[in-house]
Amino acid sequence: MSLIISSKLRTIATGLLKIITEQPIDEIETKNFEWGANLIGQVDWDSEHYGKHPELSVIATKLRPDVFKIFNAIPFEGIYQTLKSQGEKVPLSKEELMQTYEGFMLIATNILYSSHPMGQI
Repeated sequence: MSLIISSKLRTIATGLLKIITEQPIDEIETKNFEWGANLIGQVDWDSEHYGKHPELSVIATKLRPDVFKIFNAIPFEGIYQTLKSQGEKVPLSKEELMQTYEGFMLIATNILYSSHPMGQI
């Protein structure tokens, strides 16, 4: 399970890099952007999107500490809107997009280590 989640997060990161470099995202990235938006909505308790995808609650709970630590200076709603719109609506600056890309790559890598809580799923 952790390999699948890590792969989804890496695909999201790749799509974000394409947005930064003004390239089109592909169908797989589009699907993973939708999944990632739903996950971000589930991670953020204060989000109006919280609770809409309870199937992601275990993943969100395990990732929450890393997500809050890594994305602490980036508005979650901005990440959500960027992913949900498949990059059509990007309220984040280029710097925030780059930090989001790096954050998703870092979380994806962390998941693969057995000491990370996601490695236990």
